Amino acid sequence: MLENLNQGQILTINPMGVFVNDVPVTHYNGEKIENIDHFSHCLTDDIMEIQLMQSDTFGKYSLAGNPKPAVDGRYVWLRAKSEDSIWSDWLFRASYSSLENAINFLRRWVITDASIMKSRRRSDFRTAIMGSITDKKIKLLADIER
Repeated sequence: MLENLNQGQILTINPMGVFVNDVPVTHYNGEKIENIDHFSHCLTDDIMEIQLMQSDTFGKYSLAGNPKPAVDGRYVWLRAKSEDSIWSDWLFRASYSSLENAINFLRRWVITDASIMKSRRRSDFRTAIMGSITDKKIKLLADIER
């Protein structure tokens, strides 16, 4: 687990709780997660699971990429799993102005950041997640029909 902490972690939120590597957690990259008791607010009827990561990989808002977890990263990436168990791509969620700002903000407010799935103010990000899932579903169905 210490090796994972040095590399960064992927945080998973599902109806059972908040996890890193299938182990329940109250901390993310060494910092206590604020508002962890509100994790269920991140999930919706069509989103069964969310994964977030703090990363050094830069991206453009709501566009797909291939981030790697980084304990001191200043970018947030997010992906979601639909009720049909299809994962969206990793989508770039946000960047923070400085490394210090990122470290303080990301580790403490990662659950709040995941709440974007239910946010009416940022429905564009939810639309991007659902579009990614729909595209993957169409490809899977096309592969099955072949």
